[in-house]
Amino acid sequence: MNRTKRVFLTSGAIVFAVICLLVISPLAHSETKFLPGFKPAVLKIVNLDISKFPTISCEIIFRDYAGQVIPLNGDLTLRLYEDEIPITDFTVQSSRMIATIFLIDTSGSMRGRMKRVAEGVKAYLDRLGPDDKVMVMEFNSWRGYTPVVQNFTNDTELIQKTIANLKPRGQTAIYDALADASDKFYPTYRDAAKVIIVLSDGEDNNSVREWFTAISFAKEHNIRIFFVALGPDADTRTFSRICRETDGKVFTAPTEESLPDAYQSISKSVHGRETVLRYQTDGNVTADGRPHYIQVAVYKGAKLWAKSALKSYKFRILKTAEQLGRDEKAREALKQKKAVVPPEKAIQEKKAPEATKTPAPEAKKGQQVKEKPAAAVKKPKSKAKPKEEPKKKQEAKKKPKTEKKDK
Repeated sequence: MNRTKRVFLTSGAIVFAVICLLVISPLAHSETKFLPGFKPAVLKIVNLDISKFPTISCEIIFRDYAGQVIPLNGDLTLRLYEDEIPITDFTVQSSRMIATIFLIDTSGSMRGRMKRVAEGVKAYLDRLGPDDKVMVMEFNSWRGYTPVVQNFTNDTELIQKTIANLKPRGQTAIYDALADASDKFYPTYRDAAKVIIVLSDGEDNNSVREWFTAISFAKEHNIRIFFVALGPDADTRTFSRICRETDGKVFTAPTEESLPDAYQSISKSVHGRETVLRYQTDGNVTADGRPHYIQVAVYKGAKLWAKSALKSYKFRILKTAEQLGRDEKAREALKQKKAVVPPEKAIQEKKAPEATKTPAPEAKKGQQVKEKPAAAVKKPKSKAKPKEEPKKKQEAKKKPKTEKKDK
């Protein structure tokens, strides 16, 4: 009995832990600090542009957990912080131009569906702003290359006509198409809100690239990816991860008749969601190459509703060619100053070495003269020894003569 109780309690504890992980983990990884008294919402800094430093542009989103945008108006106010210091002077832009690319699956399984697809995208095109642009690209068996069938335009009728005239054939290369589409925004629509909407009824079976390369390309260019899964065979599992990593979402369309609802939901998530904050940072302080942190908060009246996570940036001022040229000239001038000596100092420097150098050789010469006779005395002594022997012999020869004379 005790054993069964232990097993029951252990299994219950495991189930409880799993439930806690499923409920708490989204909150732990959220970009927002939830506060009591308010419904859960997500405040996130999705893009930080420092290309026009010291002007910094910060794009934020504020929406509930259903994905609906919460408009920042009425009694809602924004507060901006850099390195925990409040920024009081900043501008708020509620909307900006949106550049969209329709990636249409034209593999063999899409035959007979193009007219319905053209009718479905109309729900998205109807909400385009006057400055918004749309491009149409198709993908099937092309590997490493995705053709553009309609360049960026805001002519909605031309876009629908282009999609309706597409001719499906071949296989499906979705990941290659995503990578190719990511480069089409540059350089013309670099500052626009960039969106890619993929429509497919199957899964990738012909790409050279892998699915994770699509995520890296989209993140590098700050592109949101949405996926319209047409029919039950669409690869929603892989694209759920791609869309989640790029701040997009997967919308299912069981039949062609439900395509307008899917595109309308995407339009609600895209249009009217951008809020851009711009301010001037102190370049003398922040252009040091070190990380600086930005944070945004939403207040409802005097109460704090949500606060975003920190977003960092680094910037270092690089010297221009003119400044580098000036530095080189300054260095050359310093070298010349060091090399050029005033005439009075030059005369003194010339005289000083002469005074020091003249006695040195004389002393050396005197030493050499003294050493020479010493060496000359030694040499004859060694040579004189053999000369002394004949003198002794001569004396020895002379002595007997004297002795003979004495006798």
